[in-house]
Amino acid sequence: MRYAVDMSTSTLSRKSVPVDAEMSTFTRDIRTPGTPAREAVEALVGPLPDHLSEAQALSTLLNVARDKVQETANASGYAAYAATLNEEDRAAADHGRKRRHERARRRAEAGTE
Repeated sequence: MRYAVDMSTSTLSRKSVPVDAEMSTFTRDIRTPGTPAREAVEALVGPLPDHLSEAQALSTLLNVARDKVQETANASGYAAYAATLNEEDRAAADHGRKRRHERARRRAEAGTE
């Protein structure tokens, strides 16, 4: 996933966020090219600017966290949905898959695919 670190757009708002010493150290590491923390973040988001500001580093971390939380929430939602399905729902889905597979097989045999 790629994140833009351009902080100059008018759609952004700045928030005052408390940052403890551990987060300050971590943010400094992300801002320093070649550190393990920087490399780990770049593996997730792609290359970061050489002169990354503290605000850009924090914004990038928030974006990564937001995406991870959304991913987890989506997975939970899908799991909850799957739990509500009954045998009839599963049988209908299975029948549809088999029917699509059979049509694709027939088209392949006929040479139309």
